[in-house]
Amino acid sequence: GATGSGTAVAAPAITTTAANQLVLSFHGVKKSSTFTPSGSFGAEIYDVAADPPSHAAYRYVQTSAGSTGTKTATSSQSEQWVAIQVAIAGRVSPTISALGSYAVVGTINDPNYQGTASGTLVIGKPTATVSLGNLTTTYNGTAKAASVTTLPAGLSVSLTYNGSATVPTAAGSYAVMATVNDANYQGAASDTLVIGKATATITLGDLATTYDGNAKAVSATTVPAGLNVALTYDGSATAPSAADSYPVVATINDANYQGTVSDTLVITESSTPTLADFLADQYSLTGVDAEPLADPDSDGVPNLLEYAFGSSPVLPASAPEATRLEIGANAVRFSAIVRNDSNLTVIPEFSADLTTWIAEGITELVIADVSQDGVPLGFARRTWELQGGMPGLFLRWQITDGE
Repeated sequence: GATGSGTAVAAPAITTTAANQLVLSFHGVKKSSTFTPSGSFGAEIYDVAADPPSHAAYRYVQTSAGSTGTKTATSSQSEQWVAIQVAIAGRVSPTISALGSYAVVGTINDPNYQGTASGTLVIGKPTATVSLGNLTTTYNGTAKAASVTTLPAGLSVSLTYNGSATVPTAAGSYAVMATVNDANYQGAASDTLVIGKATATITLGDLATTYDGNAKAVSATTVPAGLNVALTYDGSATAPSAADSYPVVATINDANYQGTVSDTLVITESSTPTLADFLADQYSLTGVDAEPLADPDSDGVPNLLEYAFGSSPVLPASAPEATRLEIGANAVRFSAIVRNDSNLTVIPEFSADLTTWIAEGITELVIADVSQDGVPLGFARRTWELQGGMPGLFLRWQITDGE
């Protein structure tokens, strides 16, 4: 160090090499002083408030490898300067930007002071921002890659889907991990890629057919072709065989496609339904069990009545619908659901004692607007009337089959 008033103070010549960066600093110069450093060192790189605040620090850096330089300071007051040499392995530039670890040595270069310190400067990777996009899409048979952007822009990014680098094609959900792959930056982001099922179309066929005792499944075609379709008939997966109307729901069952459609399957009675067809084809009854007056389910209702009223001859719990009665002051009406079979003759009869049965005076009515709600296909609700009120307390049906 040197002091003086109005005296030019010259720093010792300092030499740099490709492996060293040398720094010359003047500290403790009062801001009110006239401080005019000069010489061949590089330009001043900072001028900041020192401690105490009334002083300033001036720092100069030698940047040319293999050259020498000096600084002189002229002041009107007593000042002090200190030359500091900093050695940074492998670097000449005063700005260190590349990643890595650097051995740093600081040595005081002063006539009156000595000292040294060493350490390691570590420059780590800064964290870049990674943003994922195109995370919701629909299956179309092609690979569906997520998009990725970085800040700063243009960094290389590695993507994995459920841990695999292969871009997925099939419908499903995939955990996406994006990792920056760059020499100077690090960063990562994660999200979920969802590839939704594409919508397929379903066309149902064979919706109108005739009863023949066999199960009647509808046909289903899809676009794209060949997709698996699950069918239900009134909620059951079993194709029906009995004459009736059945709500049909068809649903695509495929990993990459979805879709559903509904319609109605109608199985009509054959053109000439018979009791024999009913017993043999629909219920597999033969021999004595197939006789008109036989009662194979022992429910008290013979086969002929089961056939006429649409109940099952093999299920005791299956019974004909109860006859509806409308009793008026001068007439009584009663109705029942009866199979449409021209061979059947259905006659209602009344009795007061279960011994004498009366059918005289009973006429069947033709009512155009009678409600057919709840009436199965192949049946009709028929109504009869008897003038003069109820002749007895009991009603029975006399049914004959003219086949």
